[in-house]
Amino acid sequence: MTRRTHRGLAALALTATFSLTLLGCSSSDERERDSGTGQVTEEATIDIVALELGDCMMDAPSGLREDIDVVPCTEPHDQEVFHEITMPDGDFSETDIDAASMECIGEPYTAFIGLEKAESVFEVFPLIPSETSWDEHDDRTIQCVIFDPSGPVTGTLAGASR
Repeated sequence: MTRRTHRGLAALALTATFSLTLLGCSSSDERERDSGTGQVTEEATIDIVALELGDCMMDAPSGLREDIDVVPCTEPHDQEVFHEITMPDGDFSETDIDAASMECIGEPYTAFIGLEKAESVFEVFPLIPSETSWDEHDDRTIQCVIFDPSGPVTGTLAGASR
């Protein structure tokens, strides 16, 4: 996982926006999930490629990660995956991925939080496929991740309207 500035979102003055690029790594999903809701039921360390919509996770202090700590959303956490975008097959294009990532601050954000991004206190960044994960693992998913810049939260941010 590498952190890089996401020029398109930065241009929209998202002060804490950054993007994480997925490395090609194998998925070993070792977490427990509720069979009805699909939510994580206990803390676990997973490969970042095993992260799913609705997962809550802890921040990686170094900003570099292949593995990530997920926790039940009912426990304090730093980030939450609130939306996914599936890119079409074809050649890897950072330009296309950057353009598609803009959806993270559009209607999906508004629907999830209950306010438009410009009116909200929360920040967002996309987890994007790397060229390696695109080519070697058929990774076509951009995950939109939301966080509160004031610190950890408990519970989902869905409908937070702030």
